[in-house]
Parts: sequence; structure tokens; C-alpha cells
Amino acid sequence: MKKLVATLLATILLTVNASAVDITDLSVGISGGQGVFAATGTENEFDEAGSTSHDTTEYGAFVESWATLFVEFDASDDVSIGLSYVPVTLVTPENINSGSSATNTSKVKAEFEDWMTLYAKINLPNLGGAFAKVGYSIVDINTIETQASGNTYPNTDTTGIMVGLGYEVEVGDGVALRAEVNGHNFDDVQVDNGQTNKNVIKVKDMIGLSGHISLVKSF
Repeated sequence: MKKLVATLLATILLTVNASAVDITDLSVGISGGQGVFAATGTENEFDEAGSTSHDTTEYGAFVESWATLFVEFDASDDVSIGLSYVPVTLVTPENINSGSSATNTSKVKAEFEDWMTLYAKINLPNLGGAFAKVGYSIVDINTIETQASGNTYPNTDTTGIMVGLGYEVEVGDGVALRAEVNGHNFDDVQVDNGQTNKNVIKVKDMIGLSGHISLVKSF
């Protein structure tokens, strides 16, 4: 994750001509958002011989709200390059698999944190304050589990793309309000418990749809 963040920051710096940097080209903002995310999860259980002994596949979705901080640089009259960061952790519902007794119950959930997106905001001048966005996201995925077997799964991360449409209204003194809707698509991930007769968890088709209201200050 740290290497990817460094790459994102370097990309922004390379995009900006150092001799042309002007504080009047910068905007900062905060937004409140809510979204729904869904994915398909598969658990493959292997025996001592390395053969799959049992497979379980489930589809799940959850709704979450969060705040986002962002900064943008005007690369041209109609194009801005931005970097957004979600400072809160998004938590999925807990999945409980009950065994024959309380001690055989397995619980698992996931946390999404350090969600960052490098994006381009493209104004659509023929449509008033309308704009489009396209971006590249990275996010850490932490697995939180209590397994009857005592095994654990490692944390991981994923990347994905974001596309969106929105509308911006100037309210004066360099302040603007935005409303936007974004679609998200994340790459598949896979982790295992590191045992000889390992269990492998795969999550695929991770998609989401989110809506945001933002307050922006331009300098």
C-alpha cells in the first residue's frame, strides 16, 4: 500500500509543472457519502492430500456511510487532477457460522481502510456545472475473524476503478457545493490460512455505487 500511495503522489507531482504551480489553482474539500457494496465470496476447504473437500459460495451486500477529504489541482480550464482519502474505516456485517456448541462458532468480518483515489475531474461546460470523474483506487482489507479451528487469515489490499457524474454550484467567495454519484469496481482478492490442509477464501465481483455531497473551497 505505501508503495502505491507513493506512486500516486509522484504521479500528481509529475503532472504539475513546478514552474507553473499557483495557489489559485488549488481546491480542497470534504464530502459526506453513502454507498452500497456487494461481492461474491467463496471458501475452498482442502484435505491433507491437497484436494478440495468442501466449497462454499455466498453473495453479500452492505450499506455504509463515510466522510472523504480531497485536494485538487487545476491542470487546465476544464480538467482537475485530484487525490481523495477516506479517514474512517468501513466495516462489513459479521458472518457467523455456528457449530455444535458455542466454542465451535466461527465469526468473520472485514474492514476497509486507507481508501485513496487518484482521479481526474472533467468539466462538461455545455451542461452548466456538470462534470465527469474517472479514477484509480487502492484500499486495505483487514480480516477480523474468530475461527473454531484457531486459524487466521492475513490482511490484503485491492485496487479498482471509479467513474462518476456530478453537478457543481458556486455559492460565492470560492466556495462551491457538489452532488455526485460514483460507480466502483475492485479487483478480486484471495487469502488462505497458511495450513497444509488450508482453507482459501476468494472474493470476486466487488462492486459499489455511492452518492456524495461535497463542500469545496478554491483558492
